[in-house]
Amino acid sequence: MLKIYKMKEIFTLVFLITVSISHAQDFDKEVVSKISTDTCNCLGTEDYSEKLTEGVDALQNCMTSTMMNNMTYLKENGIDMTGNSAVASSFGESLAMELLVSCQKSVPLILEMGRMYSDDEETEPLPFIVGKITNVEKGTFPVFEITDVEGRKHKLLWLTIIDNPVLFEESLKGKKNFILEYYENELYDARIKEYRYMKVLNAVKLQ
Repeated sequence: MLKIYKMKEIFTLVFLITVSISHAQDFDKEVVSKISTDTCNCLGTEDYSEKLTEGVDALQNCMTSTMMNNMTYLKENGIDMTGNSAVASSFGESLAMELLVSCQKSVPLILEMGRMYSDDEETEPLPFIVGKITNVEKGTFPVFEITDVEGRKHKLLWLTIIDNPVLFEESLKGKKNFILEYYENELYDARIKEYRYMKVLNAVKLQ
């Protein structure tokens, strides 16, 4: 039976899939599918719907153990994670996205994992810029050009749904200053074919 998720969870799910497709390295689909199937089988038949934290631990353990048990197979298919955290991280993203599509029981666990990560990030105040959005560079994901109150230029990537759409829409007019919260995330830049840290817009607030 299909689960019914809240609207924000659906947006999170769509966002995770979109970001992964746009930023993760390309891996052989057959290889990712095999590791996904093995990971899904590792989860077994236990129902984690009422114990999500335990389910997240089980999922992480299954993902890790399945990849470790298939290191030789992965290496034979051009995926060498030995001493390469960037490859391991990127393959983990691709595996999580495949699980979202092909392993129904993993969906609430991956969403919970995302919420847990988000909660950890929110324990410390995020950095912010006070300024105006002066230009929008269009692409797979828009990039906002910001001019702060001291006239300095900044760029913020837009990846996520902004909680206050009214303020966000107002800020896009570029007529007055707003507080623009952001966080830094290591993302794969297809233009230079490597990972780099990018500033990502998180929230728009009034001064």
